[in-house]
Amino acid sequence: MKEVKADAALYLLTILIQRVTKDQPELLDRMIEGVKADQAGVQKNAPNKDHVKAIFDESYRVLKQIKDLGSENS
Repeated sequence: MKEVKADAALYLLTILIQRVTKDQPELLDRMIEGVKADQAGVQKNAPNKDHVKAIFDESYRVLKQIKDLGSENS
């Protein structure tokens, strides 16, 4: 069985962001830029750096996916 709780949380996050961006269309771009900026600010010697990088990479991927879904539905 897959990660049902994680998948449900991603689904809820997706629909929440999609609804909010109807009123604030710039929100996704600001969130994507924030993820990039936060990732760039991680120190080179940060503990668990590979795990932290994977979190940022996945966050970026999810936000891009949500953005792409929104542009498909426009």
